[in-house]
Amino acid sequence: MQTAADTATVRRELGDRKQAVEQFLTRYFAAKLDGAAEVSPETRELVEFLAGFVLAGGKRVRACLVAAGYRCWAPEPDDDRLVTAGAAMELLHAFLLAHDDVFDRDAIRHGEPTLHRRFSNALASRFPSPEIERYGASLAILAGDVAATLAFDVLASTPAEPARVIAATRTLARVALETGYGEALDVLAELHQGVDERLVAQIHRYKTAKYTIEGPLHIGAILAGARPAQLAGLSAFAVPLGIAYQLQDDLLGVFGSERVTGKPVGADLREGKHTLLAFHGLEGPFASQLRPLLGRRDLSDEQVGQAQQYLRDGGSVTHSEERIANLVTESVAALDHLDARPDGLAFLRGFAIELVGRIS
Repeated sequence: MQTAADTATVRRELGDRKQAVEQFLTRYFAAKLDGAAEVSPETRELVEFLAGFVLAGGKRVRACLVAAGYRCWAPEPDDDRLVTAGAAMELLHAFLLAHDDVFDRDAIRHGEPTLHRRFSNALASRFPSPEIERYGASLAILAGDVAATLAFDVLASTPAEPARVIAATRTLARVALETGYGEALDVLAELHQGVDERLVAQIHRYKTAKYTIEGPLHIGAILAGARPAQLAGLSAFAVPLGIAYQLQDDLLGVFGSERVTGKPVGADLREGKHTLLAFHGLEGPFASQLRPLLGRRDLSDEQVGQAQQYLRDGGSVTHSEERIANLVTESVAALDHLDARPDGLAFLRGFAIELVGRIS
C-alpha cells in the first residue's frame, strides 16, 4: 500500500524540479533572444513568444521523470545533468503542444492564448489581412520547430559521459519520431467512419505514453548507466501509466473546470476528440442523443451539460475510470520485477498514484 509520505515526496519533487528547470530555461532563452536579435526584430519576437509559451505554466512532469529514471540506478541525483536533460524534455513538450494546438484549433492553454493565437493577435495589430490566422498558425509551427531544435541542443550539452549523452539524444529522437506517428494516427482518426477502442489505445500509446512517461524515464536511466533489460522493465511500468494518464486527461477535458484545466468546460466535446470516453458513449444506450453533439464548435453550455449526463448515465465515465485503475495496477505491478534501487521504485509507485489522481 502506498503511504502518504511517498505522495508528499512526489509533490515536493515536482515542485523542486519545476523551479529548477524553469530557472534554467529562463537563462537559456535570455541567451537565445540575443542571438535571434542579431538576425532581425522579427526573429527575436518569434523566440520571445516561444519563451513565453514554454514558461507560461505546466507541472514539468517530464523533467521530474528524467530525475526519477536517474534515481533508479544512481545513488545521488546529479542536479546539473538532470536539470539540463529535464529542460530538453520540456522543450520537446513545447514543440509538440505548439503543433497540436494548431491541429486542434485550440485557443486556450493553461488559461492563456495558445501560441498560434498569440502570433495572430500580434500580427492583427500590425497587418490588415483576412488570412491573419493562417500566418499565426504558420509562425506557431515554425516556433515549435525551433523548440524541437533547442531540445536537442540542450540535451547534447548535458554534463555527462559522452557515450551516455549520445544514447540519450538518440532516445529523444526516437521519442519525437514515435510521437509523430501517434499524432498522425490522431489526425487521420477524424477521417475514419468508425474509431474502435484498439485505435484509441494505439494513439494514446504513441502520442502520449511514449513522450510523457517512457521517454523521460529512459533518458534519466540512460544518464545513470541503466542496461537495456532495465530500460525494458521501465517501459513495462511507463506505457500503461502513460495510457492511464491520457484517459484521465480525457475525463478532465470533458468534466474538468476551466479554473482547473485552463481550457473551457467541454472543450474536447466541441472538438469531437476521439477518446475512449467518446467511443464508449457512441456505443452506449445514449448514442443517438450524443452523436449530434460531438464535434460542434457552437455547442452551448447547456448542450455540454447534456452530453456530460449521457456519458455518465451510459456508463462511459465508469468504463474509463475502471480502465484507468486497471492500467495503474498493471503499471505498479511491473515495478515488482524491475531491478532498481528501492528508493527509486518507491518514488515511481508514489508518482503513479499522484499522476492519475491529479485534478489538472
